[in-house]
Amino acid sequence: MFVSPADTGTDININVRVQVAESATNATLDSLTKFFMEDHAVQYPAGTMIEEGAVVLSGLPGNYLVYSASEGRVDAQWVSSWTVKDGIPYIITYSATQEFYGIYLPLAENMLASFEIL
Repeated sequence: MFVSPADTGTDININVRVQVAESATNATLDSLTKFFMEDHAVQYPAGTMIEEGAVVLSGLPGNYLVYSASEGRVDAQWVSSWTVKDGIPYIITYSATQEFYGIYLPLAENMLASFEIL
């Protein structure tokens, strides 16, 4: 995980997180996408889904979700991208305050484009 120093005004970090859910064997892209959509609706009922669609991660088909919500008194925004290889989910999430989200998005997109499952 890459984590920036906390913004002194909000104590919120800008970060890029890579997760490998090895305990979730036999996952499919459809089941993982359904999970993400349902989980965000439950975890952030007052949040807003900004965009969702298809993406390619490490040469594999995947999906992504851009979401915004208030975390305490701070407005945050994030994009989660995911794929499945050999039944194992791989998830990459970039998050930041809405103020900094667009500023660092190109850097996060470069990191996403370079992601490789070995």
